[in-house]
Amino acid sequence: GLLLFKADSAYRIHDSNTGAYTTIDPSIGCGSNIGAINAYGRTYVASTRGIYWTDGLESMKEQTQLIEPFFHKDRINQNRPDLFCAGRFQDRLYFSFPKVGESLNSLVVEVHPLQNWIMPHDNAASAYASLRNTTEMVFGSPVNAGRVYNHGTGGADAGEDITSTLQTRWIEPRGGNLTRIRRVRFVGHGTFNATIL
Repeated sequence: GLLLFKADSAYRIHDSNTGAYTTIDPSIGCGSNIGAINAYGRTYVASTRGIYWTDGLESMKEQTQLIEPFFHKDRINQNRPDLFCAGRFQDRLYFSFPKVGESLNSLVVEVHPLQNWIMPHDNAASAYASLRNTTEMVFGSPVNAGRVYNHGTGGADAGEDITSTLQTRWIEPRGGNLTRIRRVRFVGHGTFNATIL
């Protein structure tokens, strides 16, 4: 079958001769023509309501419920879903969005579907592309027209440090009882600061 997306719905065309189709989801679609990416037997899409996926048969499933407030209309420009874009680099997916009031992408959400983690960054793209016969990905600059950057080759974007912020769910050691924490382990890459509240 062939998957077809509108801004607020998703379909599977199962007969190329007649155009017969099945509605996969009547309320979740893809924001733009470059806002979908295939990975791990699924199709992931950037929607105004978040990042969703389908296996092509079942209705859309939300991938970004952990950061659902990120997709509120006071955070991203939901009037410009045509700017949303998606790309893949190694085992991670990237989705770029414009901030509210902006007409270019300025936020990116990095998703690891297998480990189920999500990280927002500020190194957004206007489009992503994978290079043939390599594992590299390039992206178009939303700020500098005509500029293409190699993704994942450093911690800077056009000379500016890439910043990310993540707040985990509340974790209460020992069920909320008084505890002295002697060690906390973080797994990631880059240089970062951690604040325990």
